[in-house]
Amino acid sequence: MMSYNRLGTLAAGVLTLGWLVAVGINLFVWFPQIQALPPGFWDSSELFLAFVRQNAISWRAFHVGTTVGLCTAVFLVSHLAELGAGDKCARGFTTIGIVGVVFGLVASLVDQLGTPVVARFAQGNPLFVAQIWEYMEPIRDGGLKTISFAFMGLWLIWLAGKLRSHSLRFGQFTNVVGVALTLLALIEALIPPPLAYTVGETGIGGFAILLIPIWGLWLARWFWQRELVEVGS
Repeated sequence: MMSYNRLGTLAAGVLTLGWLVAVGINLFVWFPQIQALPPGFWDSSELFLAFVRQNAISWRAFHVGTTVGLCTAVFLVSHLAELGAGDKCARGFTTIGIVGVVFGLVASLVDQLGTPVVARFAQGNPLFVAQIWEYMEPIRDGGLKTISFAFMGLWLIWLAGKLRSHSLRFGQFTNVVGVALTLLALIEALIPPPLAYTVGETGIGGFAILLIPIWGLWLARWFWQRELVEVGS
């Protein structure tokens, strides 16, 4: 049976790998294409769904990465709950963290499984599909994902307080990631488009997402160092 720290190292490594795949596709495959598209790309079902059809393989790979990472994150939130032993708020923040990750997972699965189907259907039924997309996308993107960012951010801020007693620098970085995700959620919820596309997830706010694989790698290192100390003692 694997020890607590070995299991944590493995889970954090899988989380990191999944999000590195997603971030890599976003930065090196999609970003150059999006830069060449019109400013109204994000508001146009025709342009967006055409983009999905043209990037069918990378779309699947991206969402496999995020889905695997988020599935692992559900386990990690409950695994890290041990750090809150004796804290009356631990159960509440652990629940917030799990709900946040699950909401993100549902949003990712809808995008992975539903959006390509809608994109293919749009080729023969553009008006009907436009209505479906305009109803579905705000719920997935503006609802599920925004709540996910907020809840995961709040959980990370709480977790940071527990990690500081074990590793000050890692605790501080965890707090930075938590604050960044919480601010991203506020931007997505309060700032309307098209400004949201510049300062939100698809713009400057996207740097908050880039912090996730870095945090996952640091978490894996933290678990492994604990394992080495315990084995050495």
